[in-house]
Amino acid sequence: MPLPHDLQVMLNTRGGLELPSHPDAWTRHLISQVASGLEQYRKRIENLYFKAIGMKLRCGIYNELNARAFSSLSSQAQPAKVAFIGISYGFVFNAACLTTMMLSRSDMLTEVGSPEKETQADPISHMPSSMANSQFHPAQPACPIRKAFAAFLTVRFVESVFMHEVSHLVRGHLGLIQSLGAFDWSEGDDVPGGLAALTKQALEFDADGGAIEEGFNYLFSVQHALSIGYFKSADPASLLALQILYADDSSAAKYSFMGMYLPLRMFEHLHWERDLQDESSHPHPPIRMLYLMFVYSLALVEALSLHKDSAQIAIDEWAMECEANYMALHGETINPSGIRSAWLSPEGDTYINDIHNELERLAPKLAIHAIHMNFKLGNSSS
Repeated sequence: MPLPHDLQVMLNTRGGLELPSHPDAWTRHLISQVASGLEQYRKRIENLYFKAIGMKLRCGIYNELNARAFSSLSSQAQPAKVAFIGISYGFVFNAACLTTMMLSRSDMLTEVGSPEKETQADPISHMPSSMANSQFHPAQPACPIRKAFAAFLTVRFVESVFMHEVSHLVRGHLGLIQSLGAFDWSEGDDVPGGLAALTKQALEFDADGGAIEEGFNYLFSVQHALSIGYFKSADPASLLALQILYADDSSAAKYSFMGMYLPLRMFEHLHWERDLQDESSHPHPPIRMLYLMFVYSLALVEALSLHKDSAQIAIDEWAMECEANYMALHGETINPSGIRSAWLSPEGDTYINDIHNELERLAPKLAIHAIHMNFKLGNSSS
């Protein structure tokens, strides 16, 4: 189905949907896997939220080398009601490089397959926040299970940002800014619709919480599909990789957490101050990573029935693993100075309180535009 004219024009200004071609079959496979995963997510979310209100959901990977994403609603003047989620090629490429570099090393994610088949890779002197226009390219793990797992984990990394954009749509963020004269929500450094910076930051935190919730819902559906043999036709390595990725609740949650934490870590913000935060459209990575740890620990209590102390221990371990792996890729020891600066800042608690107060203030306005789940797919994986 063609996009409404205003969405198509906006998409064209962002590079369109024609992506770079690669001579490397492995890179092509990873991008294809992400595209297939996005279509599965799209169909599920469209059925859950949009079909009953007569709205279509479309999504795609658009040709921008920076790691970005956006969500949009067609204008009220358009005859067709369409929502669109775009994930940049740069973000997909980043995810592919990061996951495959970890799985190609013998010292990372050792619970997957046969890590002894992998090498101790040479350290990276600098990892840019956008790898699509650098010398980096996805690595190819030697172990077949780890190779399959790398592809699936790449999709899960992209899942996190897709569900973040879904939350902007269904939690009323897009409806709010459309009422103020804008119609797209970019994960770049801008503040749409004349919103105050604190408002935009609060809605970003809200979308992170929504991404966690949507991610758990999808996780449970895939677990059910595995339990009834839905993937029994997959090749043995792929089936084992899927089972490692999803079958155990705690491990499945860890990989989802990594998919949200590590892309933020790649921006290498090593210090957080409230004064530097105030005029930005997004919460800076250190405070966002810290808040992610807090919200994710609450999700483990609610979704997996963990005791709050056990949940906090798990989150601390996962964040430490992310930090250690990220620095090990550089050949350096762990250095969590960014998140520590947010944690130890005397302004951190005040800032989070301001965020919560802003979300409470916005709640009645967002409720007008929220799109509610209209039925449950039960345990279906599609």
